[in-house]
Amino acid sequence: MISIGTTIVQPVAKHEFGKALGSASVFILTLLIVEQLQLKFNGFEKLMSGKSKVVVEDGKLNLPNLKRMRFTVDQLEMQLREKGITSIADLETATMEPNGQPTISSSSLLRKLQLL
Repeated sequence: MISIGTTIVQPVAKHEFGKALGSASVFILTLLIVEQLQLKFNGFEKLMSGKSKVVVEDGKLNLPNLKRMRFTVDQLEMQLREKGITSIADLETATMEPNGQPTISSSSLLRKLQLL
């Protein structure tokens, strides 16, 4: 990201606005092309964004998936606490999304939240 910013800012500092506009245009065009390819091809989306992985099943940790994601149990517990989950055993499933956020499903936990 720093190098992209540099290719845009340096020409502006030298009053070469054409080069700056060209660099910004190439960057934006590349982003738009990648987004369109992700929408059209599932394999390309998986390559660029990754896919969800189940890290808790029936209240038990799925350690092989955590290792593949290079994620520690402490990191998972921290994210679950941020969502109000105090015990992994209370969960039916927890899935780590490609953006790094957990998606949680638990019937008993959902009932508790609905009562609040």
